[in-house]
Amino acid sequence: MTNFRVCTEGDVRRIIMASSSKTCALDPVPMFLLKEMIDPLLPSLTAMVNASLREGYLSASQKCAVITPVLKKVSLNKLDLKNYRPISNLTFVSKVVEKVACEQLMEYLNDNNLLPVHQSAYRRYHSTETALLQVMSDVYKTADCQKVTLMGLLDLSVAFDCVNHLILLQRLSLIFGVRGAVLDWVRSFLTGRTRRVCYGGRMSSIIVLLCGVP
Repeated sequence: MTNFRVCTEGDVRRIIMASSSKTCALDPVPMFLLKEMIDPLLPSLTAMVNASLREGYLSASQKCAVITPVLKKVSLNKLDLKNYRPISNLTFVSKVVEKVACEQLMEYLNDNNLLPVHQSAYRRYHSTETALLQVMSDVYKTADCQKVTLMGLLDLSVAFDCVNHLILLQRLSLIFGVRGAVLDWVRSFLTGRTRRVCYGGRMSSIIVLLCGVP
């Protein structure tokens, strides 16, 4: 896959209308107002999305996130940072471009059978339930053959926060055949990202992300 398809106004409308109406602090207008004024804004938004995909570039303004720490449970200690879940909010334009790119990438991976057969995460019609059904099916099949089943489970703590960008880009290129403007866009999407933490109505200074995936 070397180039993205041209995105239509219908695609952009579908994604925006299906998105949450929550507004990021970085958005110039509230999300509900954008949805109400979608018709006159649609040509410009579609042009912005296609320009990003065509040039393989995501502007820095679309790569800044506002993170709000939310306590996982009310009963937890508020002074322990591990008890908070970071909720990351991006501008609506960034989310629209990301969803368009994601849909086309997933279509490419599915059409070319590049995803692992038993992968249940981040796939339509797959979930923890399908993963459990596969495991139970294997266990029952083994039991029918009067054999013993041994299971090894591995949980990588904050795995997504530790992803090395260079390794990820190399795997996309060498193993999955993602090249050209598509690979350039993914590289731009991953690198140069910044974030600010919002807590108690106050904003932190800007922090540059060196690894991990959004």
